[in-house]
Amino acid sequence: MLKIGHRGAKGHKAENTIESFLKAFELGADGIELDVHLSSNGQAVVIHDPTIDRTIKNASGYVKNFTTKDCKKMGIPSLVEVFHILPKNAFLNIEIKEVLATKVIAEKIEEWVRLDKIQYKNVLVSSFYWEALEQIKKINPNIILGVLADTNAYQAFEFAKK
Repeated sequence: MLKIGHRGAKGHKAENTIESFLKAFELGADGIELDVHLSSNGQAVVIHDPTIDRTIKNASGYVKNFTTKDCKKMGIPSLVEVFHILPKNAFLNIEIKEVLATKVIAEKIEEWVRLDKIQYKNVLVSSFYWEALEQIKKINPNIILGVLADTNAYQAFEFAKK
């Protein structure tokens, strides 16, 4: 059984931060789950909500209105920053939070596989947006996909058979 740190070790550190991911591995996690949105300059940044309101103190606004540099200053890492701190053979579940992030995520995964930093078998891309999963499959069928559903599990299972 894999031990996955949901948003890192969010019970110990602020969720979806480098500190939280490192803490998850320190506690013995085999991998981490994280959420991705796009910054205003089109980079994949790791944050659960479409806004920073809940997770960043004394700030508000949509993630898509901040640059990657702005996000970094607030403690919101880029997907690439997370790739840099992953232990060898760690499992990574990337949840796509918006369809527009699909291509960027696929490209970053491919880039890091080519650099021999991660392996396809250790990466899962999941989403409630099934269109995003279809796009990932077209871009790179080597990427393992995970269909998420909060209402009709039967439809999700049928979709997953495709």
